[in-house]
Amino acid sequence: LEGKVREVAGSADPQSRTFAVRVSLPNDPRVLLGMTANVRATVGSKAELVSIPLTAMTEKDGKQIVWTVDRASDTVHPRPIKVANFTADGVAVADGLKQGDVVVAAGTQFMTENLKVKLSSDAQQSASAEDVASTSSLR
Repeated sequence: LEGKVREVAGSADPQSRTFAVRVSLPNDPRVLLGMTANVRATVGSKAELVSIPLTAMTEKDGKQIVWTVDRASDTVHPRPIKVANFTADGVAVADGLKQGDVVVAAGTQFMTENLKVKLSSDAQQSASAEDVASTSSLR
């Protein structure tokens, strides 16, 4: 069966160091409510992935999104993403982001389309570095 990740625990279990994940599955009579499963996930090459903090990812209209910052206008915009996998450091994004994109890492519940934002000085330095992954915070 193929499924879609719809929810991930905000922190790892301290003993097993694993994250609880809820997956939406298609209707199948073999799958019963409350079942657990071992899952094998296929992910892309790490070279193609962009890593973001788990706090940067949210859901809008049933899709997983991040809020990206348009540095030319200092506004935020929602962008759908495809999650490759979850790591101890956050989320590996397979599609929807590229290196150099600036994402909102905190306060995503307060974001609205075209909201004016001001990057913190740390975020501005990170955003200007060519080889730094795009995980910035806003002030």
